[in-house]
Amino acid sequence: ILIWKTATPWPSLRGFLYDYYLESTGSLFGVRAALVSPVSIILDAKTWQLRIANRGISPISNLETKASLGASYEWIDMTGSRVASGQLHLVPEANSEESRLDSMSAVLLGETNGSLEWPNACDDVCFLRLETLGTKTTSAPIPIWHWLTDPALGSAGDFSALGRLRQERGGEATVTLSSCNLVQQQTILLELAIHVPLMAPTVLFYPIVSLFFQDEQLLPVFDSKSTNVVLLPGETNVRSIETPIPASVAPLLLSLGHEDDDIISLTVEVSSWNGSPIRVQLDLRIDCIHADVKVSRLTS
Repeated sequence: ILIWKTATPWPSLRGFLYDYYLESTGSLFGVRAALVSPVSIILDAKTWQLRIANRGISPISNLETKASLGASYEWIDMTGSRVASGQLHLVPEANSEESRLDSMSAVLLGETNGSLEWPNACDDVCFLRLETLGTKTTSAPIPIWHWLTDPALGSAGDFSALGRLRQERGGEATVTLSSCNLVQQQTILLELAIHVPLMAPTVLFYPIVSLFFQDEQLLPVFDSKSTNVVLLPGETNVRSIETPIPASVAPLLLSLGHEDDDIISLTVEVSSWNGSPIRVQLDLRIDCIHADVKVSRLTS
């Protein structure tokens, strides 16, 4: 998928990692969540059964990891309330205490290979968060998110509730910019945190970070840290952003004056599916010129 979706010869309609303007899409976040570890959880879209997959070159055993291999799941409504949760584990082999996941394999989870059930507390649309259990990893797991509809509505589903969520614009967040550094006058490095207040009325769905110099959007933008596509009330997502400095801006950064008419403005914008855009404005030369300068801003 990385080769196919990054070398497309035709206009992108769906599934691509970035669009014509080099802005990343949701597909990139899905691939990152799946590839952060050799072991991942797969939801069968037809049966709602869960599988655990091992794409690594070595088998994995619960005797090695000292924990039961499996998955945790949480059903979350659009207000961010957890309405159901549970765990499914890899069943041990017959007459053995070992549950083993072979290399390049995918195995159904659960004693009876049961399917997930739609929670009664969910209305039209509910979010499903999946996480891997019992594996050794050096990085924090990235949740795998699905947004699903009641199967009683049919295979096509009815996602109009997400449209109403977008129209209401009830998503709330604050943005704290902790650092802004320039590297050899060629690259802008930013670190920021997106926080959803505990009393927010809804989740923050698909928050993305964009950078603008004057009215021009800076692309491509690279995010080296995990991106959570759904933020619940009370949660914080730290983002590390990197983008090349445009050739037209680099000569301006070499001058030393800090007069008002010398401001080199950079706008950091956090937008989402269901919230109003949040903007933080910086002067590249004053706030970001030195690697050891730290800025702290709060915008709501």
